[in-house]
Amino acid sequence: MKKTLFIILLSLIPIASRAQFDPDFSKPLELSGDFLSFNLNAREGVYQGNFIAKQGSMSIEGNEIELKQKKNKQLDRIIALGHPVEFKKKNYQTGELINGSAEKITYDANRLLVTLEGNAEISSDSGKSFKSAKITYGLTSGEIKAVGNGQRRVQIIIPPNSTKESMPLIK
Repeated sequence: MKKTLFIILLSLIPIASRAQFDPDFSKPLELSGDFLSFNLNAREGVYQGNFIAKQGSMSIEGNEIELKQKKNKQLDRIIALGHPVEFKKKNYQTGELINGSAEKITYDANRLLVTLEGNAEISSDSGKSFKSAKITYGLTSGEIKAVGNGQRRVQIIIPPNSTKESMPLIK
């Protein structure tokens, strides 16, 4: 029994270390914009006009941002709208800079996920890109899930010098 428990705990170490490997999430979240309306009791607010949300290498820029906090005042999520909303983040496992854009971007701080919706596009500085109606990107795992619709299918572009091993996991 102890040996089995040890093996299970040992198998969880890489998962925990991957999340801790990303120094961005140990940095404070900085928000700025032209206008803020925030309700302290509801723990919700809206920034409007040329906003930017920045945490380490990650940034989200657009026209309007909704901010939601949990009861303990930790960030729950950011919902950003724009034409388009821009997203940037360094992938510390590969060293690549990830860029994204969409009409709506949701940052889930609990699950460390970014969801891009509406003319969604995500690309790396190595030339790989994904285009779809909706794309979800795991900020620490590097996992990408793309979903098409009747108007837009999932499109992936792989430059000639990329190898299959360098591609992120697609589900």
